[in-house]
Amino acid sequence: MRLLILAAVACGLLLVIAGAAGGHAAAFGLTATSEAVFREGIVRRATWDSAMTLGFAHVLAALLACALPLGPLRVWAGWAFLAGVVFFSFALLAKTFIENGGGSAPLGMFAPIGGVCFMLGWVLLLATALRARPKA
Repeated sequence: MRLLILAAVACGLLLVIAGAAGGHAAAFGLTATSEAVFREGIVRRATWDSAMTLGFAHVLAALLACALPLGPLRVWAGWAFLAGVVFFSFALLAKTFIENGGGSAPLGMFAPIGGVCFMLGWVLLLATALRARPKA
């Protein structure tokens, strides 16, 4: 459990660092004079924001899974949430960062795996809650 908490904290810290690095409109071409570059910047910014939002939500979900007084599946749910953060959020952040620098990044192909991990985490957390015995 302690390792899961440490991993969630590390993911949260990395998301904050990524947010600070990419939180400026100029980093996405949103100050560009070319309409095409500006539109690409909007798409990159939307991808970035989605990765950040879902990443932070699932870091918190992993920490919540640690805190709930339910069965052992909650730990698996927490790990599934963090796997989703790595495969979805970090892959999209890296893809956006690399493509913004002019490179090509096939990292976006990992995003669906991350989405499945997010869903698996919620299913495991649901199963844990359904299996929990109410205290009389």
